[in-house]
Amino acid sequence: MSSRTGKSFLRFRRVLAERVERKDFFFTGVNVNGKGETMMFHRRHQRRSFAGGGKGGKKMNKHGKSLKRSTINPSSESSSSSPTPAAPARTTSPPQNVSSSSSSPAAAAGENGFAQKTTKTPIMSSASASASASKSPTPALTNQSSSSSSSLLKTIGALSLFASIGYGSLRAADSPLASDVEFKTFEFLAPVFSRLMDAESAHNLGVSLFANGLYPIERRERDNDRNNADASGEYAEMREMLRVTNVFNDGLMTFPNPIGLAAGFDKDAKTIQGMREIGFGFVEIGSVTPQPQDGNPKPRVFRLRELDAVINRYGFNSEGIERAKERLKKEKNRVAATVVDNKTEEKEESTTTTTTNVIAPIGVNLGKNKTTPESEAAKSYALGATELGPFADYLVINVSSPNTPGLRDLQKGSSLVKILRDVVNARDRLLVKEEKKKSLPVLVKIAPDVDEKGLKEIAKAVKKAKIDGVIISNTTIERNDRVQQHENGKEIGGLSGKPVFEKSTEVLRRFYELTDGSIPLVGCGGVFTGEDALKKIKAGASLVQLYTSFAYAGPALIPKVKRELYEALKREGFKNVNEAVGYDVKQRKKRNRFLFF
Repeated sequence: MSSRTGKSFLRFRRVLAERVERKDFFFTGVNVNGKGETMMFHRRHQRRSFAGGGKGGKKMNKHGKSLKRSTINPSSESSSSSPTPAAPARTTSPPQNVSSSSSSPAAAAGENGFAQKTTKTPIMSSASASASASKSPTPALTNQSSSSSSSLLKTIGALSLFASIGYGSLRAADSPLASDVEFKTFEFLAPVFSRLMDAESAHNLGVSLFANGLYPIERRERDNDRNNADASGEYAEMREMLRVTNVFNDGLMTFPNPIGLAAGFDKDAKTIQGMREIGFGFVEIGSVTPQPQDGNPKPRVFRLRELDAVINRYGFNSEGIERAKERLKKEKNRVAATVVDNKTEEKEESTTTTTTNVIAPIGVNLGKNKTTPESEAAKSYALGATELGPFADYLVINVSSPNTPGLRDLQKGSSLVKILRDVVNARDRLLVKEEKKKSLPVLVKIAPDVDEKGLKEIAKAVKKAKIDGVIISNTTIERNDRVQQHENGKEIGGLSGKPVFEKSTEVLRRFYELTDGSIPLVGCGGVFTGEDALKKIKAGASLVQLYTSFAYAGPALIPKVKRELYEALKREGFKNVNEAVGYDVKQRKKRNRFLFF
């Protein structure tokens, strides 16, 4: 072999090695020996290499062990011994099952150690390739595809294993830093699932994840001493400022913070512990109906993403009282009945916070079945109170959903009074029977579409039946211009999210004025930030609920809203949440009184 040919061959071998390293499928048309022979390369899944030259050259496997000696293909041998025109040839499909020629540079490659280095790639002449291709013209791509799929599955499996190990280690950690990492991870994942899935499928996935323990944990809520050490007292200060006490004027129920989950997300009590552990101040499940029912036909949930809104017409889909009762029984962590220590001098002298860790209360939202007539509605709600009351910290009568025919008619006059009285009586009998040393507040949830006359009727009925509180508000059936212009804006159902914020807040403010602040209120509708929550509180709400924003942003929203609310309270000079309740209404009364005089 001349020096020029030798250099050409070395260059060819280097190019071939690079192609093998990149796992190219094949290349052709490289003239390597001056005789005009065209060398071709084809990557094969059988990881074999050829070493040695001449007939019966040793065939090596991927581990470098000798396999059975093979015989050279006669057509290949005759081809290599006779010169051919030096014209680079190209092929459109990779050749199959070919052998190395004794006189071709493939043998030299084996002698030089190249074959041991690249264990995937036999080299052949063009004549040998054409002879082999004539015997088996169809390329062997099936094995190639299956091998690629197998490699992909192995990679996914390995990544899943590492992710599981990492998640397990993170979950076992007891540092607030672990909470930050978990919340950031879910902050990234929530919008991804929201984009890839329809609204109801994403909702069901979220419930399933929480039910199976796949959620971030707010470790700062666990232990006060560690919180002070890790957060230099700032988080402990935030906890104290956000803590809400004596909401229902009984001194027996305390909320760790005023941010709660509204009914509708967890309809069947599947996610209570998870919702507590991500940092909600209270969790409301439901609506729960006496008998199981499927709700309205699908599709029944529609996103208005550009407006941060959702339209739903679920129609009280529920697994029924019995299933909810079973899950509530398993939820052992009852609300700790604590009385806030008002001895501020003792707190200032103490180097650590000694207040009791407060567990988020559980509320049960009660609904009626679609087939239940209006005349039987009061019994239906009373049954829910009797069966689920022993496992709840408060009960909610839902007479304001727009997705059950005739339900909103129950907000009016004598129908509402009868329902409220029957539920209150059922609650009272339950407390006597259970000999409970705690209260079980009963609240009613109303719509934002109530006019002034209807609002006064509700306020009168609530006072008459001695209801403990009112949630304002449910979803709205009204549509502003922006909503109507949206592609999903004309769907039938209740609208929630940012478009309902102003309206629900105004109804909240007006009800607070009508009752002179004597009835505890829960603000709900369009809350996305801590500033939104503070506006509800200043309008008269002692507590605030959210749902649509949680559906869009995921668990990471909760610590964010609490932090923003804490900073907003400090910025406006409030010492705690209780001090801010109804502030705007009180200031308006002061201004009006001043103007009158």
